[in-house]
Amino acid sequence: YELLSEAPADWTGSYVITNGKTNGMTVLKGVSGTKRIESASAGAAAAFASTGMTLEGDQLSNVTDAYVFTVAANGEKFTIRNAATGMYLANRGGYLYSYKTDAASYNRWTLAMNEGTVDATNTASRMLSHLGFSSKNYFMMSRSASAEIFFWKLAGASEITTYTTVIS
Repeated sequence: YELLSEAPADWTGSYVITNGKTNGMTVLKGVSGTKRIESASAGAAAAFASTGMTLEGDQLSNVTDAYVFTVAANGEKFTIRNAATGMYLANRGGYLYSYKTDAASYNRWTLAMNEGTVDATNTASRMLSHLGFSSKNYFMMSRSASAEIFFWKLAGASEITTYTTVIS
């Protein structure tokens, strides 16, 4: 997984979502069941050191599905779904939720870059529409875009060209 430094031409793909981009960062974690994600005890956040992942420069490795979120196009908006739980990231009543289907309007996200950070916006709530982070170490919905939300995109498979010489 490589740290996004500019907006990709296509946002679809697999991501790790963090608050921060150092060994001290917190990682968004999928939760099972439809619930409001408002505390670390709800399972929505994990300290990087406890994830088993490794950070080398702008790359993450040893990533497990608990921390992988798949972004898919849904009309003009996107859905964000956890690979381990199959639950969607949603915004209900101004709270960050995990939700079981992509049918509801509160599963629609827009994604934009702002100086290296990602503004994930969900218009299901007028007051709290941006993915943010609390001083109590959990992910939440916020009034304004957070300066510390980073997306790490799964790097594409590199192509290897092999040349052979045939001696007859």
